This record gives sequence, structure tokens and C-alpha cells, in this order.
Amino acid sequence: MNDLDRYLDRIGQRPWLVPDMPNPDLNMAVVLPSFAEENLPLTLESLAQCTFFPRFHAEVIVVFNCPAHASDEERRLHNKSVRDVEEWIGYYANPSLPVYLVHAPAVPPKYSGVGHARKTGMDEGIVRFLRAGRGDGILISLDADTLVDGNYFEEIDRYFTTQLQMEGCAVYYEHPLKGDDYPPDVYRAITDYEIHLRYHVGGMKFAGSPYAFHTLGSAFAVRASAYARLGGMKARQGAEDFYFLQKIMDLGKFGELNETRVIPSPRPSGRVPFGTGPVVTEWIRRKDHSFLTYAFEAYCWLRNFFRQMNRYYLLGAGETEELLKETLHPAIGEFLLRNGFPAANEEINRNVASLASYRKRLFRWFNGFRTVKYMNDVHTRFLEKQPVTREAVKLLNALGLKPQYRDAAGLLEVFRELDREGYKGITLPQ
Repeated sequence: MNDLDRYLDRIGQRPWLVPDMPNPDLNMAVVLPSFAEENLPLTLESLAQCTFFPRFHAEVIVVFNCPAHASDEERRLHNKSVRDVEEWIGYYANPSLPVYLVHAPAVPPKYSGVGHARKTGMDEGIVRFLRAGRGDGILISLDADTLVDGNYFEEIDRYFTTQLQMEGCAVYYEHPLKGDDYPPDVYRAITDYEIHLRYHVGGMKFAGSPYAFHTLGSAFAVRASAYARLGGMKARQGAEDFYFLQKIMDLGKFGELNETRVIPSPRPSGRVPFGTGPVVTEWIRRKDHSFLTYAFEAYCWLRNFFRQMNRYYLLGAGETEELLKETLHPAIGEFLLRNGFPAANEEINRNVASLASYRKRLFRWFNGFRTVKYMNDVHTRFLEKQPVTREAVKLLNALGLKPQYRDAAGLLEVFRELDREGYKGITLPQ
């Protein structure tokens, strides 16, 4: 029994959601959650226009999740979206990319978010690979309002066939920064927000965290076997992508795919509690239009802790507490104390046999999720959030860069180039 079979046994076998047999050479499945999406045919058209090669076969699984408590207007829009997609499949579908529709028409409130829909599609992807007679495949996560470059499938295939040790990857993304689809405020908001996203990942790289990756639900891919071994995705209302990807990163086998691009929508939305939609909505609501982000000092304090990490090797709880108080800024020292680091460090030391394994275990304790907790805590107790462009310049200067343009658009292009090049030429902590 392989990992995929074991996973389906663990969650309980259920009827196939897609009745058609898959291509026996299927090796990629794109999962698209959708609720009342107006532009889903554009996303499908973008996928269908990608370059395809005989060596790989892909398909799309669209999960139409409609909450039981949806309003009449939301149901009308949702049903129209379903009809639009069915019409698109009938007239424009690419035979090289089958599109299958899964319907969840009255999802209970507890499971009505995008997390449940994404999980449903991912789990069905597991079923599809098994029905194709495969013990593995690539699960690709995308959103229903996102476009892709023409080499999308080609580069995902290349990544996983050449990076055999890797279990997953974040796919490079760029939000549109201008156009006629939205008011100017939306484009200004998404520019600031994307700087914030890239600044935070850059700040984590500067600090030395191995969890410095983007975690957008519309921009990642993972081996089905790894998805299965880690217990799949949780049916959360939001941030399901972030929590799942933390588990992949724990393995130390997560990377970046920067040779292609996804283009997420900048639209404002209130459907989920986290992410682009609510942030853009709040940016527009604020009258001063100053997007606030984490102060750069917080990353410097975190960097100091990570650089001293080896000093905590072989220490007990009491010794750990004393060292925290002596050497760290109170912002991070008190955070570590309140979060039980002395006892956790003692337990980690009891279960490792080398400094290398200690460092790995300690970083798993202070992972991306705990980093966000630290950032939020320190900005409640010690610091105030600052304008994103100001802090972005501080980080770039600390990395040895002097940006020519310090406006939002100019700074964002600098960060985009850093991400595309994988911070090439930048000296980062090891």
C-alpha cells in the first residue's frame, strides 16, 4: 500500500467525485475552489493556453462550494458562474487539459470556507492519481481569479522532475498594478500589500529563518505523496494554505519556482478573514492610505536570537532562561519566556544527538507560524507598525542595496527582482 492509499484509508474512503477515468499518464492536477466567481472562465482559458508536452498530462478540478447560509444574490452569482464554466467547457476547452466540476451546493457554516473546498479538490486529486494507476503526482493549488504564464505546466513539471529531493514549491507571483478592471485605489492598495508580503519574506531571510517562503493559496504545488504523508489539508475558513505549507517546510524540502508566474487578482473582498481581499478592502477604507507593516527592528531582534542559537545547545530550562534575560532584547526574550521556550529547549536537547539536529528541531519550534505570533506580539508590546515603504528601504539597505526609486512601485520592482533571482548575490545568515 502506498502513501496515497494509506491517506484515503485514514480519512475514510468515499465515492469518486469525478466519474470519468483519468488519463493513465496523469501527473498533475490543478485544484480551483470557486464560489460566485465571475471570471473563472478567464482562469480556465489561461490554463488551457499553456504549453503542453507529451511527457506530462494535467487536468483541472473545479470545486464549486456554495455555503448553506449564502444570500440569494450570492446564490444567483454562484449559479451563473457554474453555467458560464459549463458553457466555456462546451465551446473552448482544450482537449489536452480536461476540466472537471465538483459541486458542494449547501456546505455547513463550519466548512463553508475556501479551506474545505481546497481540501476537497486536493483529496480528489489523490483519488485521480490512484485511479490512473499512479503512486504519486503533483497537486497544484490555484485560485479561481488567477491567471498564469504560458510555461506554467512546463516549469512545474521541470521543477519536480529535476528537483527530486523537493516535496513542494512556492510559485512566483505578481499582482496586476494597473488596468481598467478596478478603481485606482485598488491598484495602489495591492502595490503596498505586495511590498508587505515580499518585505516580510525578505525580513525572515535577513533574520535567518528557513521558513522564508511565500504562502499564497494561488501559488504553490506539492507532491501528492507528501500531501498524503502529512495528513492533507485542514478544512479551515482561511489560511489553510499557510498552515499546510508550514508542515511541508518542516521537512526542509520546500523551495521556490521562479521560472514561471501566476497573476492573482487584486480585488477587494470580505469572504475570508485573511489575505488579499480583506487587506485591500481595509486599505481603501482607511482615509490616510498609509499601509502599515512590521517595524524592521523586530526582524533585527529575531536575527540576533537566531545568530545565538548554538549557545542554547545542551542547556536545561533554568540555564536557557538566564541566557535569554542576559543576551536578548526584552521584546523577543519575554516572548520566548511566555511561549515556554526554556522548557521546550530542554526537551529538544534531550532528543537530539548533534548540533545540526538541534538547530533543525529548534527552527521547527520557531517556525513561520510562531514568527507571525512574535511579530504581532512585539507590535502590541514594544513597537508600532510603520509605513511599508519606509521599512522596506531599511531592509534593502541592510541587505546592501540602495534603491534608486523609493516610491511604492519602484520598491516593489526591487523586491520582485530579488525574489525572481532567489536573492542571488545577497549575503544572508546561514
